[in-house]
Amino acid sequence: MKHLFSLLFFAFFSVAATAQPAENPKSYKYILYSLAIPGLGEYQMGNTGYLKYFLTTEAVLLVGVYSLDYYSNSLLNNALNYAENKAGYTGKETSRELVLAMGAYNSIFDYNLAMRRDRNIEAAFPDNNPDFYWQWNSESDRFTYREKRRKADLAGSAVPFVVGAVFINHAVSAFNVLRLIKTGDKESTGMNSPDSPASLWASPVDPVSGRWGNGILVSYNYHF
Repeated sequence: MKHLFSLLFFAFFSVAATAQPAENPKSYKYILYSLAIPGLGEYQMGNTGYLKYFLTTEAVLLVGVYSLDYYSNSLLNNALNYAENKAGYTGKETSRELVLAMGAYNSIFDYNLAMRRDRNIEAAFPDNNPDFYWQWNSESDRFTYREKRRKADLAGSAVPFVVGAVFINHAVSAFNVLRLIKTGDKESTGMNSPDSPASLWASPVDPVSGRWGNGILVSYNYHF
């Protein structure tokens, strides 16, 4: 993922650096430009201020995706390290099924017994494979692990919403190009400036409580 972000940043800013505004633009092809790289269509049309705004928004969102993914993985690794210390887990088997099962059952024996009792034999883990072994020293240790794992899941669940905001950023830029074509406006101040009729806002928090939410709030306003 790190290399992917490096490639995206290089592509965005290399294109932005070499692009030249067009003369008398009235072509719908600029919508495609902004769908590919937000702000590029506006820049080609002569509205240069939008490029900086949309690319800055794109960079913030991409950094957000990377940061949330990294943070989620760090929290999960911390939870698994805790399981190694408190439950005898080897850390070699990291399947989602095992990660969840360790938080729900005190040991592999309890888990396998429950699966066999429910006639779900396929879900049972191999008894003779030490990579699947765990047995918590106490219930409180299991609860602590489960809370650590839950926090990792919560951070990871926000990633798709931020990725969605990236696509929305492209769509908003494309819509803005369509607006400029239709109205013939020449605005180079940027979307969130006082002189601009359009504004885009993306927030990962609940705007009322100020706490982290389960997604991204994206707001686009245009003043006629």
